[in-house]
Amino acid sequence: MTEGEYMAHADDQSDSFLVDELARGLSNTDVSDHEALASHLDPPDLQIRDFARFRAWWKTDIFRLGHNAVRSELRDAYSIFASIHRTRYTIAPEQIRALERWWKDFDAYLSLYFDVEDTVLFPWLAEADRVSAEALREVAQLRRQRETILDDKARLMENFLSLSQRSSATLGTILPRIHEAFHRFGQSLADFMSQTETSLVPVVDKYFTEDDKFLMEIGYVRQFYVENGPTDKLVFLTRWMDEGGMVAYWLDTNLPKSVKNQYMTWKEDYCANHVNVAEEIRVAAERMMEAKTDSKVLSSSMQDSFSPSFKFGSPSVTIDRLDDSAEYAMLAQELIQVEHGPAWLWARDVLTLGDNAARKELLELSEIICIMGRNASWASAEDPAEFSRWWEPTQNFLLDFFDGEVEILFPWLEKIDDGTSSGAQADVGKARHAGRIAETAFTKFCTLVENFIRHPTESSCREVTSALHSFVPKVSTYFADKESLLPSHIAKYYTERDKRDQDVVVCEYFFNPPRERSSLVLLLNWMDKDRRSSFIAAHLKPGPRAQLSKVQRKVLHTHDRILSDFRRKARAGGSRTSGLHSAVAINQSKDESIEEVPRSKGRSDGVFQPEMLQTREELNGDQNIACGK
Repeated sequence: MTEGEYMAHADDQSDSFLVDELARGLSNTDVSDHEALASHLDPPDLQIRDFARFRAWWKTDIFRLGHNAVRSELRDAYSIFASIHRTRYTIAPEQIRALERWWKDFDAYLSLYFDVEDTVLFPWLAEADRVSAEALREVAQLRRQRETILDDKARLMENFLSLSQRSSATLGTILPRIHEAFHRFGQSLADFMSQTETSLVPVVDKYFTEDDKFLMEIGYVRQFYVENGPTDKLVFLTRWMDEGGMVAYWLDTNLPKSVKNQYMTWKEDYCANHVNVAEEIRVAAERMMEAKTDSKVLSSSMQDSFSPSFKFGSPSVTIDRLDDSAEYAMLAQELIQVEHGPAWLWARDVLTLGDNAARKELLELSEIICIMGRNASWASAEDPAEFSRWWEPTQNFLLDFFDGEVEILFPWLEKIDDGTSSGAQADVGKARHAGRIAETAFTKFCTLVENFIRHPTESSCREVTSALHSFVPKVSTYFADKESLLPSHIAKYYTERDKRDQDVVVCEYFFNPPRERSSLVLLLNWMDKDRRSSFIAAHLKPGPRAQLSKVQRKVLHTHDRILSDFRRKARAGGSRTSGLHSAVAINQSKDESIEEVPRSKGRSDGVFQPEMLQTREELNGDQNIACGK
């Protein structure tokens, strides 16, 4: 579409912003070329920044509290646009109305934050009697930069609020242009926030104290919460925080206790009325694509990079949405690790230590099985034999993990007594129930894997793949239930010292006979090298530490070599498997220098024994976030 054709399509004067953009030469992409449009609309860096991890970080926390709230909203906005883009900007009227409603709230929350910057934060930073002239110029320059961003936001708002008045034909033209304009706005805002956190922290460090920050924050927080006033503003400011600990810590520090007791209800209302709109638009887009049975799903880097931020826990498993990787993509989305390590997460970390390890093993298992299935490598005797060598320590670890849940975790949880019949123990019971469902699926899966190893046929390969698709979502559900239901009870009944003691018990359990020491290696293998070393030093005595080091080198050499071999075969398999291989971006590099190891003994027949298993694992998070200090 030429510039003249576009301008002729404009419905009314509210198109003036887009016309201005064209006149400025900022929007030259042919809207019929949707893939080209996607190629230059990659989202900016909107990762949630670390907050309140250490007391000394108060200087950055001043900015990151509000900035992380804005980043959460921008993540949802990019998710919405990515969903609409995948439909080639074909969107139903009800979705247009939902988009308008969502954008109106989005605009109000951003305006609120910018008002707080103007009335509280920037005036505090520009106190002339304490800061230098150079610092005042730095603040003034950032405020001028932000004014340009606000002007762009106002023009975007005008166009969004007129969408429902447009014809469907015009929408197909207007939406791509708004998408581009939004991308420039989002990029500018993301850059502004990063620059602010970089350039103003030295000003705070030089001229202000932590006590100054505390007094300023009283006025800051009052802008988002007034007793008996609207509650959505407070949730906007804090909903990016982890429910298990950080938000409770922040609420305790800054607001009356009654707020903490009601917060989750307020958050549910906020999600229902605002956040979930992003998910509804995504689902509608998916259904529209499914309805076109002969159409190919358009690969969208933005959709892969951003899901709505209320599901935040951004995957480090990157998935190219190609047809031949769809199977792996579905499994990988169930196996995203959860954050582990910050002080406020200690009550959940006692659960996720093993859960993240199980997720890593299951993710790699999914990858290998999908490679074998697509490459028909089950027809060769070599690949099932190699897979058997890889599977043996993984199966042993998962069996030990499930046994440990029964023998260590749940007895520890059952000591919690909050004096109610519908409180802690009811939630422990729910988690157990979810685990039994996962256990049944795992039992079947292990049996089918052994059948495939002994009798590698096309039929047995399909059975394993089908069982994996049944098992993984059940395990994922169990993880999610456990991590959402139990941390609050753990935090009330136990202390961080109790958690550390429990970690020591878990390490001893995995290290000592009759369990294979390879299980302890895999328990810790999801961590990066530095965090793993710190964890081992804190929880194992010198003797076992040295023994573990030897076992670790041997086990990981064989385990990682076999996985690498399968990946090489996927690359060599041509177009049918290259998409799968390119879809995988997990930790492939290991720093250890290692030697070959024979197969471990014990459970060497690999046949799953139901009596060994009564519980299971959990949900995921960032592959790159490792165990706590």
